[in-house]
Amino acid sequence: MNGKTVWILSGEGERLVVNAYSEAILAKPDAEAIEAQARGYYAGRGTVLAVQYYDEAPQEVGTDAPVWGVTFGERDRATLYLDPVTGALLKVRTPLWRAFDFAWGLHIMDWQTRSNFNSWWIKSTAVFGFVFALAGGALVVTRLTRKRAPRQR
Repeated sequence: MNGKTVWILSGEGERLVVNAYSEAILAKPDAEAIEAQARGYYAGRGTVLAVQYYDEAPQEVGTDAPVWGVTFGERDRATLYLDPVTGALLKVRTPLWRAFDFAWGLHIMDWQTRSNFNSWWIKSTAVFGFVFALAGGALVVTRLTRKRAPRQR
């Protein structure tokens, strides 16, 4: 972590970062350290627009735990979400990913969380699709097995 060898100790709902050599407990990274960490992860050419701590992560992160969000500007407009204890990269969200997420929500018919693909909307659509497929199959069978009347001239 930031060029140091560390241990991450977890227990009873809390995590600590400990220097592997001196065994000193390291402080949680502040906004400056998080920004430096994010710059190391970032592959684009944009500049940092904002560094923000979220007590409850935004929906696009997919967790309720606290996170740091570092937003880059200009071309990429990416937001990197980092772990508040270790500074590890959790998620990267770009406008392209957000467009995909919107389309995914439409596809699975879950407009709120975009994670429930067992909603009643999708189940009812599947049932209607199955009924229509059966009806189409029955029409084809009926059409093929029906006797044709001879043509009159």
